[in-house]
Amino acid sequence: MQEFTFSTSDPKQPQTQSSNQDAQDQVAEVLQQVQVQEKPKVQEPEQPSPQPNIPTTPPPPKPHKKKQAKPGEKKELNPKVVLATMLAGIFTAAAGFSMFLLLKPKSEDVKKTGEVKGEFVHVEDENSLEIPDNLKDTFLYTDNYNIFKTAKDGSTKEQLTDYKHGEDIQIKDLELIDSETLGYFRCQTTGGDYFNCEILRLNFLTKEVSSVQKIEGSRQLSQLSWASKDVYAYSLQDTTSNQMLINLVNNEVTNQIASIYTERNNRKTFVEDSQQLQFSPENKRILYLNTLGNQGFDFTLYVYDLSGTEIDRIDDATTPTWADEDTIVYRRYANIDSGALYFRDISVKRSFKMRNTAFASYDPKSFNSNLIYWEASNFGRSHIYDREKNSDELLKERTAFPIWLSQDEVILAQTRECKPNECSIPNTLEFENQFRIEEFFIHNLINQEETKIDIEPEYLQNGIVTWYNRHI
Repeated sequence: MQEFTFSTSDPKQPQTQSSNQDAQDQVAEVLQQVQVQEKPKVQEPEQPSPQPNIPTTPPPPKPHKKKQAKPGEKKELNPKVVLATMLAGIFTAAAGFSMFLLLKPKSEDVKKTGEVKGEFVHVEDENSLEIPDNLKDTFLYTDNYNIFKTAKDGSTKEQLTDYKHGEDIQIKDLELIDSETLGYFRCQTTGGDYFNCEILRLNFLTKEVSSVQKIEGSRQLSQLSWASKDVYAYSLQDTTSNQMLINLVNNEVTNQIASIYTERNNRKTFVEDSQQLQFSPENKRILYLNTLGNQGFDFTLYVYDLSGTEIDRIDDATTPTWADEDTIVYRRYANIDSGALYFRDISVKRSFKMRNTAFASYDPKSFNSNLIYWEASNFGRSHIYDREKNSDELLKERTAFPIWLSQDEVILAQTRECKPNECSIPNTLEFENQFRIEEFFIHNLINQEETKIDIEPEYLQNGIVTWYNRHI
């Protein structure tokens, strides 16, 4: 701030002028200096993220040329000019203070952006939290051959497709694209491989099925994920080159965004396996993982942007899911702390072990600030983890495979101990855990009430699609 020195007389004027004239001259000189003084510097906040757009303050109007008074002539100040000048100074100070307030990070800004370095704040789109009326108290599932919609307790079921049952043609990778559209693919199956596949969309309000793309020949369709009705990605196993190809389709234009060398392994599926192709919450990135023995046996999690640039690569990972646009939750497969759950901040390529969570954890699923997962011990134990409080709570013993149904309800699988020789096939879920699924039920997180789902558990083991669990 400039310092101003006030004199008792104006050297430009005769000393014989009245004291009133001198005072008026002093006021005019001070006001003119106020107009051209430097604006106070605004203290920058500490690295706001993201920085809001602040409109620049308009420059002050150019000052009028001062009319020189003749000797002996009395100068009169225009009251309107004085008032306008004073107001301009007030507005300039107010603009500087307003800019400081706008640039200062606030808790509300953090809540909206979900971007806080060193923390993991998950913010859902407010619209996505509202369950559409046609999907309230309901979910979708497949018996491998057809797709069904049911009331949440299984009391009423509606068959949405009309395919003939056949041992060699199955439905895979159901995903809720929007409130009335389901995406999936249908293939011939041989020894766990999928041939002559077709990608389809189902309007489950009208039951209309649309063919999107056919994939024929030796390339095996492995995974499918949707960003919208016209934008989707899929992975293909090219048996001739031993490569997994990841293709992105945008309005019927196909671009290969990645190719990963795979070495086929004949081992069978086991509990650590995971097969994932998922768009991020804002559909700007995509993660890929395929640990199946007949398609690579690779526990490396790859993250790409939609141009095919590799953003991150995570070793020894399985059962991943997006927690927010920059954060992935996954289970560490091997090496130190194998079996533990980790957060991965892909913006800095660092992993953070989740504290206070159970060992041998599987299938984390994120909703708002909470995660649900299950623990492979004592015939299964389901947990809920609060990310804001860093606290873990046991939901129920002898349960597994938790799925979000609503903000207050989760679906759990009730387990039981295997009978003698009942779970004897190696490298199967039953063999690894020595339990079988008895039934599925709904657990209310508020009042702890439980409601049995009247659907055969072997069908629901294929996966359940809800508004909060859109991809299986």
